[in-house]
Amino acid sequence: MAFLGGIFGRKRKPDHQEFAKLLPAFIRARTWAEAQHVVKQHPALLSDEAEALLDQRIAAAREQGKQDSARVLEERHTWLRHCRQASAEATPAESASAVGAQRAAVPVLPEFLHDLRQAQEAGQCYLRTGDHAALDEAAAAWERILKHVAFAATPERFQLAALNDSGGIFLHRYWARGRVDDLNQALACWQQAVQRTPPDSPDLPALLNNLGLGLRDRYARTGELADLAVCRREGFPPNTIGGKIAAI
Repeated sequence: MAFLGGIFGRKRKPDHQEFAKLLPAFIRARTWAEAQHVVKQHPALLSDEAEALLDQRIAAAREQGKQDSARVLEERHTWLRHCRQASAEATPAESASAVGAQRAAVPVLPEFLHDLRQAQEAGQCYLRTGDHAALDEAAAAWERILKHVAFAATPERFQLAALNDSGGIFLHRYWARGRVDDLNQALACWQQAVQRTPPDSPDLPALLNNLGLGLRDRYARTGELADLAVCRREGFPPNTIGGKIAAI
């Protein structure tokens, strides 16, 4: 889906002093909805320079060993990137469920309807409120969908969207709790989705962006060179997160 299309207004380039004043309000946002409001009030946050300065804050936090602060900044960086993609064409992404967007075109088997609704509603509840119980509820629902014996018989587009959206929930839970198992599960979902998506699919750039985001987090956590090799093998465009990692 288009992310927050048309509500942010015209971007302009802020100076360092202005961004230093705007950044704390954005970081303090506890939910996706609050972050949207801050960006709507301050479109300067959508500039390239703003994102670069936030990258600097993340790097500084990691160098100082402030891993919890770095994870918070990483999540805000993701929110900011989604805001910048506000006018993008429809893609599956964790902030707006692609499965829900495609249901009119792709039939959902009856045995998945309850869990799909629960996953979507609980995920949106977490984004609005920051409630970790809702995040766990969404993750559990997605796990039931992915492990269901009938999942392999569903339409391919449904499977790919489910892999992408569930990956977003698992990554959010990694950011919230710092458990590497959730990060690995998110990456497993996105790697499978990327491998099964045709190279000319309009969904591929969003999937690659999500995969690159997860690989960046795991590389920052573990320093594993294997994650750099994945970025190089997948051929991420240079201006994407994965492309920047591959250039290291």
